Amino acid sequence: MSKMSENADCTFPSQFQNSTYEDSYKGTLTFTTNTMTGWQMVAYGNTVTRWQCHIATSYDVSNGGLLVFK
Repeated sequence: MSKMSENADCTFPSQFQNSTYEDSYKGTLTFTTNTMTGWQMVAYGNTVTRWQCHIATSYDVSNGGLLVFK
């Protein structure tokens, strides 16, 4: 089982921290150690533009990983 961090202790795997990724649908996704911007969504009339790490498992190329945002 992969190591999992949750809530206040949640940080993204090192491959994502302080980096940017180009998403072909949404554009540039910008990651810090525990937040992501660039993926906007309207929920209950509010536009969400910043997502916080909620759950993250360790990540490797062969097995992938799991990132849950809130």
